[in-house]
Order: sequence, then structure tokens, then C-alpha cells
Amino acid sequence: MYDLKKEYDQFGPWLVEIKSEQDIPPQFFEQQHFFEDALYSFKIPVHQERRNMKPGMLLYPEVVIIQKDFILHLKIDGERIHADKMWYTDVLFLTHGGDLLDNFIGLQSIQGEMVIKYNLVSQDVASSVIKLLREIVSPRNAYPIATETSDQSLMDKVTYSFYCGTEQILEPLHILAYQSEKLLTDRKRSSLMDLYHNFTQHKLLRSMIMTDGVDLIIANQGKHIIDVKDTNYKFGHTFIRLDLIESVSITPHAHFPELNNLILKVGLCDFTLAVDNQFSINKVTELLHSTSLIEEPA
Repeated sequence: MYDLKKEYDQFGPWLVEIKSEQDIPPQFFEQQHFFEDALYSFKIPVHQERRNMKPGMLLYPEVVIIQKDFILHLKIDGERIHADKMWYTDVLFLTHGGDLLDNFIGLQSIQGEMVIKYNLVSQDVASSVIKLLREIVSPRNAYPIATETSDQSLMDKVTYSFYCGTEQILEPLHILAYQSEKLLTDRKRSSLMDLYHNFTQHKLLRSMIMTDGVDLIIANQGKHIIDVKDTNYKFGHTFIRLDLIESVSITPHAHFPELNNLILKVGLCDFTLAVDNQFSINKVTELLHSTSLIEEPA
């Protein structure tokens, strides 16, 4: 029997792992069979202060179930349960990001994106979930990476330190490229509507490209370009399987002549990163070229 008092006692802005049948919110009892052989499952609390809630109220309107072959996100929508299901074979890349309080885990496929939101206090649980999903989506058969490929001098950068403090490291990391923060001095103007930007200065935020021999990892500040007057506390970590990347290219930025767009083609999706026009993708292209030459074992 579900213990409503226990549910209320453990309620807070954090994710709660579902370890047994007694942990499944009563609203999801009819979906109980999905939990039975799950690799991992957890419930997501309602976005309300504890003082406004009481035992028996809807405290956990969402659950996430990680199965062997798919992930299932169930969400109560009025009197119905909305189910979002994604097969791992359809996943193009994973994302983990957010800001001071509101963070998210994202899975991108050709059909769309699954977004699981959570509070910063659940960072440990979220990092474990990202680790598990990476292990499933990107099996740990690492390509050999030459030592000289990595730029060890960049390991003292804040972007690298934050990544290592947030994510669980699965394989040794190799830093391929780094984009430092840069003040932007000009902007392409095409109409009178752009007059506003004469009085607005922007800056390019820092980013880093790494690999662990399985994924290409892009770590940045959640955004590419911001107004210099804005404060940004966001972060973004993207994980793309090396063998899913079809091409990498550089194109001019649409608005800033000092910048380019780095474009990674993954299936029918493009992942775009703003970089300055001195940014080199040589190590990235060399890595992708070398991995394409390595044959799968018979």
C-alpha cells in the first residue's frame, strides 16, 4: 500500500529514485509493469513549496523510467497521463544543461526532443542518469586517441573544471579545441530594425570541445552570444556519438562578421556552435577521419 505520509515526508524540490512498488505514486499504478524491470526510475516533484502541500495531494506528477531499450517519460496532464517514449536507437545526442535552479536532461531524435526538467539540488541524481543514458546510447567501445591530440594546457580552464565537477567521467578526456570569451565589436546590419544594435554590445561566451573516444563532448555556457550587460549562469553539455557524426563544417555567422558557425551534421539534425573566425577544427576533423577508418571488429 502506498504510504501518503511517507511521500509527504520525503517531498522536496529533489528527484526521488523509485526503488520498489511502494515508491510508485498512486497516479501511475496502472503503469506499474513498466517499473518492474527498469534499469532505473525516478519521480519528479511538483513545482510548489512544501508549506503549500499536504499528504494526499499530487506531489509527483511526473515519472521517468529507463528501460533497456527505451526511456519513458510519464506526465499527468489534467485527468490524463501523457506518455513520451523514445527508443535509444533513435537518439542522436544527449544534452545536460540549465542555470542556477532550473536544469534539464534532453534527448534529441529525428522525431523530436524529450526534455526532463529538474532542480539544481538533484544534480547528483541527474549526473548518474546522464551517465547511465550515455552508457546505453553510446556503448563504451572507445576509439584509440593519440596523446598528442589533447591539449593538456587547457585543463585549468573553468569550462573543463565545471564539466568534471558536474558529470561523471566514463573514459579519459581529450581536449580538442577551446573558444575563449570574446567581446564583439561589430554586427552586420540589414535594415532599420537593426538600429537598436548600434547601442548594444555583445560577447561570445566560452566553449570547449572534448572527446573520450566514444562521444564528441561540447561544453559551453548554455548560450553562445549574450548582451554584455546580461548575467549568464547557464551551462550546457552535449554528448554526440562519434560514429553518428556525418560531417563538420564552418560557415560565416549570419550577424557577426567576427564569428563563424561550427556545424556538426548528425542524421537529419545540425548542431551549431558559434566560434570566432580564428577557431580551428583541425583536431575535430582529424578525429572524425581517423574513427571512420577504423573497422568494426568481425
